[in-house]
Amino acid sequence: MNKKRMVIFDQDETYAGSLMEYLESMQNFPYTISVFSEKGALLAFAAQTAVSLLLVSETAYALIRNEIKAEQVMILNESGTLTWKELHNIKKYQSANHIVKEIMHYYAEKEEIVYGQLTVKGNARMIGLYSPVRRCSQTTLGLTLGQILAEENKTLYLNFENFSGFPNLIGYERGRDLSDLLYFLEKSPEKFRFYFETCVRKMENLDYIPPIHAMHQLLMIRGEQWLSLLQAITKETDYDVVILDLSEGMQGLFEVLRMCTHVYTLTQDDRYAKAKVDQYEQLLQLCEYEDVLQKTIKRKIPFIKDVTERFLYRPGGEFSEYVKKMLKDDGLNHGLYSN
Repeated sequence: MNKKRMVIFDQDETYAGSLMEYLESMQNFPYTISVFSEKGALLAFAAQTAVSLLLVSETAYALIRNEIKAEQVMILNESGTLTWKELHNIKKYQSANHIVKEIMHYYAEKEEIVYGQLTVKGNARMIGLYSPVRRCSQTTLGLTLGQILAEENKTLYLNFENFSGFPNLIGYERGRDLSDLLYFLEKSPEKFRFYFETCVRKMENLDYIPPIHAMHQLLMIRGEQWLSLLQAITKETDYDVVILDLSEGMQGLFEVLRMCTHVYTLTQDDRYAKAKVDQYEQLLQLCEYEDVLQKTIKRKIPFIKDVTERFLYRPGGEFSEYVKKMLKDDGLNHGLYSN
């Protein structure tokens, strides 16, 4: 398939070259990229080649805006002032990852998407974590498990808690989250793969999408919406593993658990924890979800001193070694899903 042509034009040759190198490293980036730092070379190229998207610095655009044709123009804004308000402006001096998200979102909005434009495997496997017991280290386990699996597998982590605490614990700026991804899926399912890329963030090797910020919004999302989203992720992305950090604050919990290949349920030794887990298991049986019980692994996480703050993964640490051993004992060696 012939990709459309994107041109980067910036007189800062180092910046333009570094940005092109980053974009070309993206497996599913939808454009073929050319980069220029001199006006003459750019105009000569554009005279012979159709330019679908011109990504141009604010100062450089002033030099060529009446001399070049491009289907779409995106300004790398340097001044903070919208000189060309009719064009799409993005901040020039931000992470390349954020620039990619802007381009992918713009592409999904402006271009006609053709299936096959992204390379996907469509065989992601899901590992669910759910326990009715509070403060049992479920999220710590989920993120550590995800980061370990991400060493050898492309792995995605999703959190469905009412109050995840992610903005404060991880320190990211508010942006697109799971609710936006649900909106994009319902609005333009044929463009889901491209919108998906605009929502993903990274924690070292582990990909994640920020959880929904407002509890009332989470409570309103129907179970079938979650199932549709997870099915789309499974079929239309190239993940090997998806980690689901689940809670009863979401509708359709049992159906989501049914989608998982493995389910971890954490507990404690006290009688209150045991009573809660017993009631949960009885409810699964009553509602005819015995298959969820059959794939469930119950674990009690021991007290470990070196569990780090902010969910930072410490290779070789006591907790990470515990999780690696747990995966091996449970038949989930961390290279299991890699191709």
